Amino acid sequence: STKDFTWSTDFNIAFNRSKVLDLYGSDELNYFIKDYESRMGYKIEVGQPLGQFYGLIYDGIYTTDDFIQNQDGTYTLKDDVPYLKGSTRSSVKVGDVKYKAIAGETDQDGNPVFSVNDRTVIGKAQPKFTGGMNNTFRYKGFDLNIFFNFVYGNKVFNMSTQRFIGPYLANQNTLSKMSDRFTLIDSETGKESTNLARLAELNPNQNGGLLWNISSNNKTAISDHSSYYLEDGSYLRLNNITLGYTLPKKLVQKARINSVRVYGTLNNIHTFTKYSGYDPEVSASDNALTPGIDNSSYPRAKSWVLGVNLTF
Repeated sequence: STKDFTWSTDFNIAFNRSKVLDLYGSDELNYFIKDYESRMGYKIEVGQPLGQFYGLIYDGIYTTDDFIQNQDGTYTLKDDVPYLKGSTRSSVKVGDVKYKAIAGETDQDGNPVFSVNDRTVIGKAQPKFTGGMNNTFRYKGFDLNIFFNFVYGNKVFNMSTQRFIGPYLANQNTLSKMSDRFTLIDSETGKESTNLARLAELNPNQNGGLLWNISSNNKTAISDHSSYYLEDGSYLRLNNITLGYTLPKKLVQKARINSVRVYGTLNNIHTFTKYSGYDPEVSASDNALTPGIDNSSYPRAKSWVLGVNLTF
């Protein structure tokens, strides 16, 4: 604070914690699994917080390094590379979705397999902390207010991506990120290639985060309870800025007005976040057991306001 200038700051931070103390009607297990529209699981467990996402750990895609080239031109999955329980190793294609096998299950030959038994806690919807900061500046007749709010340490289930990344059905449209996918089709022949060297050539970034191919093997990838669809929900939002000016009293008192202040406000200016959806501050479910879901939620609007404060 000086003669003509003042700056005040208000800051708050909150650490919200929850714990399941008991489960009604459960005599044997200390947890139960609740699904949201069969697209994501939640583990409600005694001694743990609410909002635990429960599913498979996404482990990328099968690359050409996971296979052996056969003399007849086909390829076979290498030993000790996990695959889906109940399927066959010969049915796995390069570029298929892969999940981590953490339950220790194996096939009859001792090779690891993954299934629903490999689901585990893959993230938490409850943030580590939330808060806000408000700054007010005054200089002579001018006043400026800047408000931020923030959330840190939570996951958001991007169900919008899961719904639309596709394709589940033939001729179904997909999100643009599917253009950066593993391709099985040789551009020179127009046919599916089974030559590992050629597939590696067609997919030079296969170890750099390519999405799965669009063969029928992967149509259930948009319904699997998978960590792929969980994103960091942390954000810092520049929520609003208000700039005002109070006219000199000598000027306004001639009109028999005590004070006049004109101002302008901008709302929802910018959100700093890594979340790929419209807004990380979202929860489509009104159930406390299934929080943190972005199910095609409508984006938060930006707005501006101009006003005049008159005091007589």
